[in-house]
Amino acid sequence: MSPTGCYIISQMEGFRNQRRSDPTGFEYMWGLSRHLSDDQIKGLADYFSKQVARPNAPVDTKLMAAGKEIYEKGLPAKEAPPCIACHGAKAEGLAAFPRLAYQHQDYMVKQLQVFKRTDERPNTPMTQISHLMSLEEMEAVSGYLQTFPSDK
Repeated sequence: MSPTGCYIISQMEGFRNQRRSDPTGFEYMWGLSRHLSDDQIKGLADYFSKQVARPNAPVDTKLMAAGKEIYEKGLPAKEAPPCIACHGAKAEGLAAFPRLAYQHQDYMVKQLQVFKRTDERPNTPMTQISHLMSLEEMEAVSGYLQTFPSDK
């Protein structure tokens, strides 16, 4: 199973077992996932992990450059590690870490803000990292990932 598939399985199992208690997860996913079998979850993960991700609308070039810097080098002055360490050189995800390449900027900024509000998600490495990031930094790295360069 691909890293994306493994990530989807872990998230779906979290919804089914009601370990994901963020408001959106609770509202939409608990009911949908509670009757799914392990085989159905695996089938969904297999299907969605095989979908081809496509770049979204480009963002401002200055924003792209700032986002690339954050993705590849982190925020050293704030001791925030680079995103590439967990999400991979092609932003395709690694095991427990999701694919970020081509996710919509608005969605990623929203998710980073959810991580920052620790009462909506369990404590994870992203909880600590998101606390170090400004909204502008979130927008930059998310904008970069929205149109992740295909030459990587």
